[in-house]
Amino acid sequence: MRLAPRFLLPPSVSRVSRVSAVSLSAIATLASMVLLPTTAEAKCMQPSAALAPSDGSVPQKPVFWLFVPEWQASKSTPLFGATSKVGGKTTKLPVIVFPESKAAGMQVFRVEVPAAKPGPLELDLADPSGAPTTWSFTVDPGWKAPTTSATTVTFVHEVSSWKCSHNRTTNLVFPATAFAYRVVTAATADELKKGKGRSFVLPRSSGLLWGSLSSWITTNAPEAAIPLGHVNCYGMTFDFTASSTFADVFALQADGSEQKVNAAPLSIPAP
Repeated sequence: MRLAPRFLLPPSVSRVSRVSAVSLSAIATLASMVLLPTTAEAKCMQPSAALAPSDGSVPQKPVFWLFVPEWQASKSTPLFGATSKVGGKTTKLPVIVFPESKAAGMQVFRVEVPAAKPGPLELDLADPSGAPTTWSFTVDPGWKAPTTSATTVTFVHEVSSWKCSHNRTTNLVFPATAFAYRVVTAATADELKKGKGRSFVLPRSSGLLWGSLSSWITTNAPEAAIPLGHVNCYGMTFDFTASSTFADVFALQADGSEQKVNAAPLSIPAP
């Protein structure tokens, strides 16, 4: 289901609630972060590959995160091309792609452009279905990651359904500093502290999976809403096998650095 950016809750939404106290205005903000179809738009169409970040300024050695829906993923590494356009001259640049993590509904790849030059940058993907996708950026030599991403995380349960799919997630909500996040989960806080958790990468919010540009999200949805559970037509990003899970969250900056978000292990309730 590839949707044009609309930010209305459909009549079929059954429940959106924050585990901790939250104002109605914050709930409205969350609704704008999660792309949900209206009844008329609920046509069964499959999602496509998504990139985080998807536009804006990036450092000279940028790192991106590619999310590919499981139905579209192939056994081979995605094919990327990159070009720098400076002074009317177009230069092809090397792209390095690493498999990162896999959820039931998606595969995630780390994408590096180690020789990006200051100025316009285009990143091209020939996805497994053969449909090319292009993202445009500006390489800024002065780009700097934020000094910290530490903050308080709250949880929002989202349960909604429509003609051909549904959402059932616990969203991790907090002021965002990145467009992709590493989530490390474990059955107990002790296992998490001992490094025995499972690590996977997810987008800052569902909006990135449905075509919203990073620049739009930064302006209109400043909070992250990392979805854990069943996300629209992508499927499962995390399968809760118990009533809750423990987790640490790390912001993945465009320069490749990682910054921890939470101080103590999070105890995340299932949706």
